[in-house]
Amino acid sequence: MVKAEISLHVNRPVAEVFKYLSDPTRMLEWNTTLEEATASETPIKVGTHIRTRGRILGRKIEGTVEVVEYEPNKRIVEKLDQPFSSKAIYSYQAENGGTRLVCAVEAELGGFFKLSEPIFERLMKKQLKGQLETAKVLLEAQLPASQPMKQSVSTEDNKAILRAHAEALFNQKRLDLMDEFFVPDYLDHAALPGQVPGLEGAKQKWAMYLAAFPDMRATIDEMVAEEDEVGVRWTVDGTHRGELLGIRATGKHVRFSGISIYRLAGRKIAEQWEQWDRLDLMRQLGVVTAPVQVHA
Repeated sequence: MVKAEISLHVNRPVAEVFKYLSDPTRMLEWNTTLEEATASETPIKVGTHIRTRGRILGRKIEGTVEVVEYEPNKRIVEKLDQPFSSKAIYSYQAENGGTRLVCAVEAELGGFFKLSEPIFERLMKKQLKGQLETAKVLLEAQLPASQPMKQSVSTEDNKAILRAHAEALFNQKRLDLMDEFFVPDYLDHAALPGQVPGLEGAKQKWAMYLAAFPDMRATIDEMVAEEDEVGVRWTVDGTHRGELLGIRATGKHVRFSGISIYRLAGRKIAEQWEQWDRLDLMRQLGVVTAPVQVHA
């Protein structure tokens, strides 16, 4: 049996947090293990079944989640039978004008997952924490002017915002959510030649990369934060299946890494600098050849 429990404060009313997290049509926005979720009915209630498809430890998984307990604005319990038996308990409690959200998960593993139980437990805790932090950021980004958020933002808050941004943009391909992460006059210090200024220009650049590498996956390797800036070391994998800067699809799988530095203002990304080896990407695509190594 593996277990994980994550507790965090969300600066939104209980009713809003409960409504968002219990809505199957919004699950892909914050649940990073899922690629598809289809409910037998909405809104959900006891007896609702949600068919899911996703990946864990690189393996495709499919299963059906059943809602076994449902107390509006208080508690939801969900059970999953395949590919392993698990139970997730979501609890909601009013706290300092917001919500104390607690999620406890326990799973009885079998087969391949049983063999990888120690790794699975660490991964489950890490993913659960990241998922709830993503939901927290997305919910708090919707704060109206009449209910301003506290001005004090910690470096851990800023890291969580960057994690949520990377997951939403590069892994979930949700360009439509970027207004929630960036200021309108966002300054991209890594803009392409002729790129339109501001967030709209950055969206066009991201759309080009997502179209060129439709299976793109981004991994955050390391994060360092100080005051209002966050440094991120990242790695991207993907298959070149669309045009990229005039280069026709090659079908080649590529992997490249880089470092980005972000400055945040008011819990949104205001500007970014980045460095990565674009020449290496061109070599992997076969556009340019690697230099000949001459040894004395």
